[in-house]
Amino acid sequence: MIKEPLTTLCDLMRKYTRLRMNHSHLVAIMVAAQRTGKVPDDWLSQMRTLSESPASRAVVDETEVLLSYVQTASEDTLMRFISESIKREDDPSN
Repeated sequence: MIKEPLTTLCDLMRKYTRLRMNHSHLVAIMVAAQRTGKVPDDWLSQMRTLSESPASRAVVDETEVLLSYVQTASEDTLMRFISESIKREDDPSN
């Protein structure tokens, strides 16, 4: 795979990871809001705090490790990895 599309793919994966984390954070905030019956005024601040948590940082770090692998993998290995990742993502047992 040529360098420019691969770099773009890695950027897309970074954005996807951030969006997935933001979604999880928003769900957690809304579940808590549902229990209390009130959406907190500081929900945006809570999202920032959750994004800076050790668990969120670990996800970002794991993504960077994965991306370093992706940038050095052969095209065949990369395509197999993407296909397997899509299958796992679509698996309802995950």
